[in-house]
Amino acid sequence: MFKTSASSSVRFMVHRQAGCLLAAACMGISGCIEYKVEKTPRPDTVHLEVRHEVHGTSHSTVVDGDLWYVTQGNHLVVLDQETGRKISELDLMPAGRSGPAVDMLVEPTMMYVVLQDSGVVALDRTDARRPWIESTWDAETLGIEPRHVDPGRFGPIVSGIGGAIQLPDLKRLIDHDGEVTSVVELENDGLYTMGRRVYRLNDDAYVGSASSLACFPSSPNGESSTALGSVLPRETLLFIRNERSGGLGGFAHMEEGILREVDSTRSTEALPGGVNCIRVENDRVLIAGPRSVHLFRIESDGALKELWSTELMGIREVDFMGEDDIVVVGEFGQACFRTDKQVNSERFRRASPGGLLQAVSDGRTIRATSHDGIWEYRIGDEANLSSARFTTYPEPPRSVALLGWEVTIAADGSHAVVRNEIGQDIMPAPVGSHFTTVAAGDGAFWLGHVEGIMMLRPPSSMPMLPVGWDEMTVDEQRAAGYSPLQGIQKLSVQVDGPVIFIEPLELGGGIGYAAANGGFGVVRESW
Repeated sequence: MFKTSASSSVRFMVHRQAGCLLAAACMGISGCIEYKVEKTPRPDTVHLEVRHEVHGTSHSTVVDGDLWYVTQGNHLVVLDQETGRKISELDLMPAGRSGPAVDMLVEPTMMYVVLQDSGVVALDRTDARRPWIESTWDAETLGIEPRHVDPGRFGPIVSGIGGAIQLPDLKRLIDHDGEVTSVVELENDGLYTMGRRVYRLNDDAYVGSASSLACFPSSPNGESSTALGSVLPRETLLFIRNERSGGLGGFAHMEEGILREVDSTRSTEALPGGVNCIRVENDRVLIAGPRSVHLFRIESDGALKELWSTELMGIREVDFMGEDDIVVVGEFGQACFRTDKQVNSERFRRASPGGLLQAVSDGRTIRATSHDGIWEYRIGDEANLSSARFTTYPEPPRSVALLGWEVTIAADGSHAVVRNEIGQDIMPAPVGSHFTTVAAGDGAFWLGHVEGIMMLRPPSSMPMLPVGWDEMTVDEQRAAGYSPLQGIQKLSVQVDGPVIFIEPLELGGGIGYAAANGGFGVVRESW
């Protein structure tokens, strides 16, 4: 309950009289000087920062002894193979500064991780439970946009868009504009794949068809698999060949200068949707596609006999874990299965928000759908699977307006049209990418695309336009030297996309996002 006191009335009267005296004094001079507190100009944004991440898709995995290595985003995670418990985690690159870690090669004392189109990180495994970064080569140093790594006689072979090089001396092995997807070294020569074609390394001659090739792994004592030279030709390779209708995985070898399948009817397997990964351990073979994984045994006549299989959406890679278990990673996170059980074979799973499809937000929480259910991300905090019913969310916005500016994404996502009082111009999407959604907040536009997020901040003031601007033709306006993009600031961060949703944040600025493979996170400006 409020009370009106005499003292408060007196204070009001005194203040009013003081104000009148001050006004009279000012009038007695030559007039009042109006005082205004000057607004501090907004500092220029130096760069964007990913301030928080909940990682999504796991791209690559290798089991070595009692350790389970997994890549997720630009992180390397070391897990205990018995429990799936996280032992250690390492940032391979600052958040937002590289593509995801998509491939890795583990050697006895070193390991190499490929950051898609960004670089390669070499890690020392003296302490295999907590590897540490020894060297990093960026894409400019490599001379290619790296995507794959294979073992080589004289060091790891890194391949990707632009060719292939050998570490650590960066020797150029292949120089090509396209994407080299694998390189294998044989006794007398080598082979590499590009598209669905196989070429000889020494003269680039076409020798067969495959999407990727790999050598049989050596056992810990350095010997080759027992199947080689007995039931299979001595230099048998593992091959994957993907086509529109599906994929094939199996064994191939060089015969009279041509790469041929060992036995297309008994030692080659077909999977709908394609083949992502093939692994061999002794007489066991794992072949995985995006929707299932299958375990085979190499019979005495070289045929593949299926022993076990399971279905799981979003598989990226698989590996063996002991005699009876396998590990599987992908959009769902990481999982371990027993292959001696046909039902209830999943031992454990570390779920993560990958394979996100659609998203909405109430300003505090981003809710996204996936094949595993509904994920809820409390912005800046953690993400959890929800019991909410699956529903269809509205399409993400592709056009927004802010303070006399408008940004509209083209139908094919190749560019965005920027409009303001000067006119309109085109902002192209990053090379090899396309825009997916746009949002506006805190005086800036935020465009999501396949590989990350771009911020466009309009200038604080527009230029003075000449008299009669509105009557000028478009050609006359262009000739005058004014551009709708004049003074605009453009900054970007990389996210394992595509980015499917952006939510501007009122508190603290920046945005929260959901990305198909990158999970959830927060991006803010840094001054």
